[in-house]
Amino acid sequence: MPGEKRTLEQMVDSRGRVFEILRREQLTPTAFGQIYVFTAAPGAVKGNHFHRRKMEWFCVVAGEGELDLYEVEGGRGETFVMRALEPAVVRIPPGVAHSMVNTGVDELVVLAYVTEPFDPNDTDTYPYEVPPRRRQQ
Repeated sequence: MPGEKRTLEQMVDSRGRVFEILRREQLTPTAFGQIYVFTAAPGAVKGNHFHRRKMEWFCVVAGEGELDLYEVEGGRGETFVMRALEPAVVRIPPGVAHSMVNTGVDELVVLAYVTEPFDPNDTDTYPYEVPPRRRQQ
């Protein structure tokens, strides 16, 4: 399938919780890229593009949403339900179009890592309308 979802182990005590999103050995390539945050209002869709070189990892840290993935050349797609209270990280390889819809009632906040820093002169971002693959859960 086009993406990979990994459930994250949480350490919980009376003060709250902590979980690791990415470790160096999970990154390919291992050189540092860029960490960023994006948000989406309830019902809003973000993304609808793909990258030829960049690989990304998404983790919802507030709210809930659905991440739709679609292989631009392979034609396979899948949807990952992502919730802050059920932490997971999804790896999105190059050539996989992606869009995230906020399915909750509060703002969606996503922490993301990308293998290359953003360069406005070479964004490696190509518009692509991702076919939604909504599922009930």
